[in-house]
Amino acid sequence: QAEADAKAHAEVDAKAAAAQAQAEADAEAQAEEKAKVQAEADAKSAKKAKGAQRAAKKEAVNAIEPDEEHNLNNDFAAQAPHYHDRDQDIMGSLVFDPNREENERLAEEARKREEEEKRVKEKEDREESKRQEEQEKKRVEEDNKAKEKEIQHRHQPSGEQTIEENKDNKAQAGGKNEAREVSEQEAEEDRAAGQAYKSGCMSCMVIGDGAGCVVS
Repeated sequence: QAEADAKAHAEVDAKAAAAQAQAEADAEAQAEEKAKVQAEADAKSAKKAKGAQRAAKKEAVNAIEPDEEHNLNNDFAAQAPHYHDRDQDIMGSLVFDPNREENERLAEEARKREEEEKRVKEKEDREESKRQEEQEKKRVEEDNKAKEKEIQHRHQPSGEQTIEENKDNKAQAGGKNEAREVSEQEAEEDRAAGQAYKSGCMSCMVIGDGAGCVVS
């Protein structure tokens, strides 16, 4: 009995395995069929789209009117103005502009003249710009010199000022001879005062108006 039961179980397992294999085979076949159908549908769609594209292109080409240059059925005399400015051999006749070379020469001269005028103008602009820069530079230098001179005059060492002032006063009071009689002691004092200024910290330049200057 046990042997019979084992045999029955084996048959059941075999049938189940066979059924599983058949189901897998059927599923694979269905997938292949579905893929084949889809591929055919895609091919038909692509072919249809390509055909529509060709038809549209053909329609567009047919919609273009024939070029007059290739419409040899028309009378050449009627077409002559159209071809007059084209050096082409049409219907065996070379049509050309007899004034072409002259027109080209004049156009070339005009182009060269325009380039020369442009070059001259650019050169003049550069020279004018350079001249303005030099004038501005000169003006700045003159302003700086004037400011420096003003500062030096405002803060000139009293020693130098006193010597000149004494000479002028003596000359006015008693003539040139008296101006030469400025005592060595006064001159020495003036020089000492000027030297003291020159060796100072120049704080007056910062504070302004001579405040802090050793000789102010």
